[in-house]
Amino acid sequence: MSTNTEINTTTSNELIYFLSGLFIVIYTLYIRLILTRLPKELLFCTNGVNLKSCLFVIIGFLLNVVLLKKTINSLRRQEGSETLFKYITSQISDFISLALHTVYSKAVQLLNDPYNTAAVFCSKFYRFFGKRSETLFVFISLGIRLFIVIAFLFDVFVFFKFNYFYKALSLLCISMLIQAIFGILKDFSTNLEEAESYLIIEPQGIDPDTKLPITNYSLTQGNEDANLDYHVRQYILCNKLSGYLNMHQKYSNFFNPRVAIVIHSLYLIGWGYVIYKNILLFS
Repeated sequence: MSTNTEINTTTSNELIYFLSGLFIVIYTLYIRLILTRLPKELLFCTNGVNLKSCLFVIIGFLLNVVLLKKTINSLRRQEGSETLFKYITSQISDFISLALHTVYSKAVQLLNDPYNTAAVFCSKFYRFFGKRSETLFVFISLGIRLFIVIAFLFDVFVFFKFNYFYKALSLLCISMLIQAIFGILKDFSTNLEEAESYLIIEPQGIDPDTKLPITNYSLTQGNEDANLDYHVRQYILCNKLSGYLNMHQKYSNFFNPRVAIVIHSLYLIGWGYVIYKNILLFS
């Protein structure tokens, strides 16, 4: 009885994660690509008090204060005590990650040969981007965020209503695509240990001409009938991807918080100007 209950609970949880992830994907694409937002006035008082705009600006200001403080503390390695806000945001983040991974897993299962399809994709990715700097996608994502905050400031200081800012938000779809690609790469790179389990790996020194390491590969006992060339290629690919992803993560950990401080500070300048101008107009 308990086994059936556990199976039903697992299936139910998986369904919840899948539906939630599917909703997140569809809704995000809808608000980024399909939904047409009208320019949003930033005046608190037009024909009476515009409570919606007032709350929108105040929440935007306070949110960037919190994010800026959190980013600065992370650079100072001052994580601080566990707060209810921190706990809730962590739980939401974990739920979203698991939901999106469930959608990805279900999508992969629709393929005839998901592993080899992912292997081909990862191989082509590394063949094209492996020789380029691991900072490439870090700078693309940060460049998009900087472009959006510039559009935000342009709307605030020139038009005092949102127009180009909303249009610039569609660029976040590129950031989402980058995250999806790196999710696939990370998921495939976890096969490194399994690929290694088939092989006996014996370093043979360095080639004096190419200065590259020489390695001898053979199959482990019990796997003599396996395809040696296939498993060697999978091991090398996973090994290269792991190295690439580790360097990408290191660059992300270095640049993201520092650029985030600039971005949140610029947002605070914009939100602060909106509040200041409304106070002047009200006076």
